[in-house]
Amino acid sequence: TQQVLRDANIRVFSNAPLDDAFTLVDPDISRGHTIVDMGEENYTLGKPHPMISGALRIDRIKREAKDPEIAILFIDFILGFNASMDPVGELLDSIIYAQKLVESREGHLTVVASMCGTDHDPQDMSMQSQLLEQQGVYVFNSNARAALFCANLIQLGKELINDGKAAK
Repeated sequence: TQQVLRDANIRVFSNAPLDDAFTLVDPDISRGHTIVDMGEENYTLGKPHPMISGALRIDRIKREAKDPEIAILFIDFILGFNASMDPVGELLDSIIYAQKLVESREGHLTVVASMCGTDHDPQDMSMQSQLLEQQGVYVFNSNARAALFCANLIQLGKELINDGKAAK
C-alpha cells in the first residue's frame, strides 16, 4: 500500500514506513495520510494478532473516525485457518459507527477493503465481501488494486480542492 501511494507521489506516514523520514512519532496518532501495521510488535506483544482478533482494529477505527480530516479508511482482511472466523463481522459495527460519525459532521467516509482469501476458506470470501459491500464498502481482492483506488481518490480530492480555490 505504501509503495503504491508513494508511486503516486502521496506522502504516507507509518509505524513501519518504507522511508524512516515518514515514521509516526506515536503509532497511535495518525499524521496526514497514515498507514498503520497493526501486526507490529507494539500492538501484538501479549495480545492476539489482529488477524485473529479484531479488538485492536475496532478501537483504532473508532478513534480514527473522530479525526475531522478522515476521508478514507482502508482495511485489509486476511482469511484462512489461522485467521478470525468472521473478520468482517468483528469490524462491521465499528465501520458503521465511523461512517455515521463522519456523516454527522456532514462529511463522507469512503471505506475501502482488500480481501485476501477464497470462497473455500472457512470464512467464505464471497460472504465476507458481501457484508462489506452491503455497507457501501469498496472491496478489492488485491491489496495493490485497493491501494491504487485510494491513491486515485486522494488525487481526485486534491484536484477538487485546487479547483475550488481557483474558483474563488
